Amino acid sequence: MTWLEQAPVTASAYSQARYKLKHTAFIELNQVAVVDTLYSDDQYQTFWGLRVLAIDGSKLVLPDPGRA
Repeated sequence: MTWLEQAPVTASAYSQARYKLKHTAFIELNQVAVVDTLYSDDQYQTFWGLRVLAIDGSKLVLPDPGRA
């Protein structure tokens, strides 16, 4: 986001600012950004009568084939 012409934020500053948020901010963000958005219509397929939502936050580090 270099077009903002602002100095980058350090990881420590980001972590400290995030710590100031109440836990309810994340609950509200989930409600507005995920639940309300995904369930705003009923045009979706189900699995055994349930809607499936999956989020993968894992990190996968693949081996370097040149070092095998």
